[in-house]
Amino acid sequence: MVGWGLLAGAAILLAPKVVVEVDVSASPSPAVWAERAKALAEEWYPKLAELLRQPGWKPPAKVTLRFEPMEGVAGTAGDVIHISEAWVRDHPDDWGMVIHELVHVVQAYRNPVPGWITEGIADGIRYAKFEPQRDSALHDPDKSPYTDGYWSAGAFLTFVERWYDRSLFTRLNEAARRGRCTPEFWRRATGKSLEALWDEYKNWYRQTSEEKGRQPRLSDLPEQRGKGAGGE
Repeated sequence: MVGWGLLAGAAILLAPKVVVEVDVSASPSPAVWAERAKALAEEWYPKLAELLRQPGWKPPAKVTLRFEPMEGVAGTAGDVIHISEAWVRDHPDDWGMVIHELVHVVQAYRNPVPGWITEGIADGIRYAKFEPQRDSALHDPDKSPYTDGYWSAGAFLTFVERWYDRSLFTRLNEAARRGRCTPEFWRRATGKSLEALWDEYKNWYRQTSEEKGRQPRLSDLPEQRGKGAGGE
């Protein structure tokens, strides 16, 4: 698992302690896995809370990991993360799933937020912050637009973060909490419209794919130079 050196010190000092409880009453078989997930949550929840910080706002101080027979992978409701026993059994190395769901606990949005933003932040943090060593492949934006959410949106947000604004996840999360995910947000953060940013990302993907002769990966995403890829 990947450390988060830039945030670790600040997280320890600023983020609140979290109480993580494990409930395996409905599915006792993943008890060992559940204890490892608990330790992971105790380590990473403060880091996530720091990344998604907002003045005057505190994330839930308690998280419950509930393992149970259920369809799908996992789902979060408030401060309770429901995790599929079958998924854990068949995918014992999927710790990133726990991080994704912990992000949802920290988000705790009360205002209506576009689903792609909610899931894009969660997957962007999972793949680009928690497990970048996996060097995940990026979905073709011509086939999987950012509105699909998850890693399609997460990769796009990571592109914008690296190229324009290193505090993008923090700022976008605060805008979501305040119900201000408006076109003006993107112009203030990057100087461009959301549509222009998406076109830029698609152009970068096509060019990178042609240059490398393969599907672009996380490690191919450009680093910030203080201006957009279009040279503005």
